[in-house]
Amino acid sequence: MARPELAGRPVHDIAARWGFANAPAFSRAFRAAYAIGPAEFRRAAAAAVRLSPTA
Repeated sequence: MARPELAGRPVHDIAARWGFANAPAFSRAFRAAYAIGPAEFRRAAAAAVRLSPTA
């Protein structure tokens, strides 16, 4: 989810790749595991890359 090359891929595509039948089920599982939703995680990861001195 954090990899820049996946930035254009919708969350539901990534969810399907990992066997989730739908995006809401993936979002619930992701939030339960990481205490943050997948969209929030992506935004934070993108911001971290933009702020990185090596980016």
